[in-house]
Amino acid sequence: FLEPHQLAKVDMTGNSVDGGPRASSEVGIHLVAYKHRPDVRAVCHAHPPHAVALTIAGIDMQMPIIPEIVTTIGGIPTAAFGTPGTPELAAPTAANLTTLIKKAAQIRNTRDQAWARAEQVQKTKRAEALGTGLDAMNQGLGHKNVYKPILDEITKADPQDQSGYTAKYSFPGHNLAPHILDTFVKDKKFKEAEAELLRWHRNPHLSTEQRQQLHAARFALYRAWPEKSAMVRTALEDMVKEAPASDLGLSAKNYLLELYPPLTLEKGWRPLHFEKGRSKWKIDVTSAITAPGTYELTFQYTQGADALQIFGARLIDRQGVLASDGHEGSTGSQNKDNIYRFEVKRRPAGTIHLSTEVDAGENDNSQGTFTLKLLPSEEEKK
Repeated sequence: FLEPHQLAKVDMTGNSVDGGPRASSEVGIHLVAYKHRPDVRAVCHAHPPHAVALTIAGIDMQMPIIPEIVTTIGGIPTAAFGTPGTPELAAPTAANLTTLIKKAAQIRNTRDQAWARAEQVQKTKRAEALGTGLDAMNQGLGHKNVYKPILDEITKADPQDQSGYTAKYSFPGHNLAPHILDTFVKDKKFKEAEAELLRWHRNPHLSTEQRQQLHAARFALYRAWPEKSAMVRTALEDMVKEAPASDLGLSAKNYLLELYPPLTLEKGWRPLHFEKGRSKWKIDVTSAITAPGTYELTFQYTQGADALQIFGARLIDRQGVLASDGHEGSTGSQNKDNIYRFEVKRRPAGTIHLSTEVDAGENDNSQGTFTLKLLPSEEEKK
């Protein structure tokens, strides 16, 4: 045990006030607690091995693990790891300590108020209040399903799940897509699979992540369903809209670029770039149109069952039409007037787009390339 003469007495800057024992290098932790919490009269500083291990591993102890802890003190605010004796150990803690504690208290108060309300109502209202408490913690059913008893109470109060909370907290997550494929798609029960996903889609309580997982399952379904292949793109776009910067959002963006590459001068056209009837194309050609002069654009078919019909072309910049060639042409197994010439008489301003209307027949099965080049001037020809 410590004796009184072994205590280190310091001021609020950490300097000794009586020339006694030197304070620990981690005195900063104590000082920030006193500074930010005037009501605190003592700080207990320890090194519990399990708590240190969790912090080093980056595991936030806000996560509910033991039911007794959840029901008594709730989550434990956790600061980032800092090397003992360094300013980083105290400084981030000073910035985060009060915020972490206040946030944890607010979450618990919101949860407790919702669950107290649940004790005063019945049926669907009770299920909604219990579900609101789970929503406040944003932990799902917690570590090892510690909140499963709450879900059981929700289901008991609202067996028809009019609140939608039983479905939300029973949502299969990343397992939804495999479930759809194994249960329905492998037997070509596409409509049944779509109905199952629509049931989930109607639930207003699904989180953003859950809705992304739902759209991922839609993507898997429509990729396997020939008659609904056009919905693949919509499913991916919906996934991006929910949370563009999330892992699923970024994955969906990459899939969109791979499956539906944009129409560019360098890569040409493919069947996916056509709409029913005439298609209006707008292609960025800024890098190719750099100055006044005569430019030549060639549409060249490379493969596919259908020729490409071309209904004129224009170059448009920030100031309006830069140049145009309105004749009709075509390119397929045979070419007819498939070269367009533009007389650019002024310096381009801003982004320049090639604007054209095309048609590839009923099947839109055409693929080809663009070539846009600056022709030599009369003086250069000499």
